[in-house]
Amino acid sequence: MTISKYRSDMKRFVNFSHIVLWDEILGVVLAIIVFMSTIRILEVFATSKKVRNIVKVFEQCGKELFWYGTTFVYILLGFAFFGWFLFGPYLLSYMTIYKCLTTLCLPIIGKSTFTEIDENNPILAKIFFTFYIIAVVFFVLSIFLSILCASIDNVVGNKKEETHTDIIEYIMTKFTKMFNKSGNKGKDVNVPLVRKEYNRPKLYKLYDMANM
Repeated sequence: MTISKYRSDMKRFVNFSHIVLWDEILGVVLAIIVFMSTIRILEVFATSKKVRNIVKVFEQCGKELFWYGTTFVYILLGFAFFGWFLFGPYLLSYMTIYKCLTTLCLPIIGKSTFTEIDENNPILAKIFFTFYIIAVVFFVLSIFLSILCASIDNVVGNKKEETHTDIIEYIMTKFTKMFNKSGNKGKDVNVPLVRKEYNRPKLYKLYDMANM
């Protein structure tokens, strides 16, 4: 309906806001479906030792990660409000708090957004971006890695031998043995003939016919 209005008169203003809203809802629904599918796949591979070790790591550091995540959200919201206050009236990417959060998450994954704020206000942009990189990218993410490394050390240190076998390793072992057997069918197997030596009993010397 909206596309037909646009095609009928391209100079006429057509509101696409509801289409954008439904597109964002679709993205959220797809993200939830992918997340649930990933959880189901992890349940399938739950018998693997590697997956069990990963689950144990997050079980041990779950409480620390919760409080760490709460602190990280507070820090990120503080920088988002500060960026919205400084650059919101001038830049589209800082116009709302949601857009500020989205823009501030980009440097965490390695994409810099410094150019647009530097062109607007060079002095405040350098101060804001420097404090954000030091506080979030270096300090906060280093704490996250230290929590994970400590939990990994505890899991590896407390690891005990498990009685049940790993299903995935069992299947892979059987699979490789099947191909090894099929590849060795046409090959000749050389069995070395080993002559066994037997020690004569001591009484044999008494009845040695050669000395008689």
